[in-house]
Amino acid sequence: MRHRKEPSTRPLASLIATITVGPGVIAFVAFPAFAQDGIGPMQQNAQSHTYGGG
Repeated sequence: MRHRKEPSTRPLASLIATITVGPGVIAFVAFPAFAQDGIGPMQQNAQSHTYGGG
């Protein structure tokens, strides 16, 4: 005999929490990658340096 699962007492809060987790994880991963694009002029106190072929 299976037991009935009782309905959640706060379905709207549960839905909002579920919807915000996905975009939150995407933003957490994506924004640091966009912040380190390396585009723009080199700073005056920086020196150009190459690390060979690799």
